[in-house]
Amino acid sequence: MAEGIARVHRRAFPSTVVEAFASKYGGWDASRQVRPESDRVLLEIPVRRWLLAGGGGHATR
Repeated sequence: MAEGIARVHRRAFPSTVVEAFASKYGGWDASRQVRPESDRVLLEIPVRRWLLAGGGGHATR
């Protein structure tokens, strides 16, 4: 479990992220809108600190 502050990406997802999803999930396009009335978002959550890391945890910044 980790703690961090979320950043919401609503448009123009980073190409490296879209490519990584496509590679991992059989060509799935994470940026493609599913329905005209729906929006897709990407949550980016940089880890501020690890919780329950088994004795102290390691903060990363």
